[in-house]
Amino acid sequence: MRKYFLMAFLLPVCAFGQDFKWDRTLDILVSPSISTGFLGTITADEKGGYKSEQLADSFRKSDVSNSFVNFGIAFTFRKTDRKAFSVGMSYLTTGFTRQKEGNMFNYLPHPELSVYSNLSEGPTQILNYDFNYNYLTLDLHYLGRIDGATMVLKNTKWWYFLGVAPSLLIKQNVVLRTQGFTLVEGNNLEKYDYTVDYNSKGIYSNSYGAYNITKVSSPAVNVFLSAGTRFDYTLSETLHLVLQPKVNLPILPSATGVQVAWCPQASIDVGIIWPLH
Repeated sequence: MRKYFLMAFLLPVCAFGQDFKWDRTLDILVSPSISTGFLGTITADEKGGYKSEQLADSFRKSDVSNSFVNFGIAFTFRKTDRKAFSVGMSYLTTGFTRQKEGNMFNYLPHPELSVYSNLSEGPTQILNYDFNYNYLTLDLHYLGRIDGATMVLKNTKWWYFLGVAPSLLIKQNVVLRTQGFTLVEGNNLEKYDYTVDYNSKGIYSNSYGAYNITKVSSPAVNVFLSAGTRFDYTLSETLHLVLQPKVNLPILPSATGVQVAWCPQASIDVGIIWPLH
């Protein structure tokens, strides 16, 4: 699968590299970003007294955004001064954090961990669940100029862009971080997302309850829709600076465990541009 991603990236570059009428640039980008979780369906233990609506409300109140840094490289092709397109690849991380505050005594943080039963630690007890999803993306963007005769920015070209990014999931995990207390197994524990099948017949996965645990995996392939604006500042004939705020919206959910959640992301690409003509 990764081989096909690389081929899809290189073929347009090689093809257009033979046409010297095209104005070509190489973009190197670093992207500070903020991602959040947008909840879909919730699998609740209805027989245990948990309603889906109540659980969803609880999740929304405890979910917070998370910050990441992404990296990318792209070739931009332009045959006129008003339109362009780019082909690139990036390493993209999305996700969100769920916070549980207080009431840790006799709490089971994860099926692979022990029940927490220590009352002697501080009053501030927060358990963070960091849901992280790492993708390798193929970035395809169409660009159009915004500035023109009636709006001139000195040494700067102002573009809008729309794009699509087929992406390959290369890693996913759930990291448990504690504040104000320490689990028996330690802190910053890397675990997995899961679903719970509550069985009324009493089939036990462990000694703490009548349920079965199933480890889940996110879709191996996703597609992100992107939109944003691009400021291309000419520093010299051989070097430009670029600043481009953008949003990435996934078509498929990343989290597929007890909760199904999409992870939209806002970021600012900062980087340099080398003209290749």
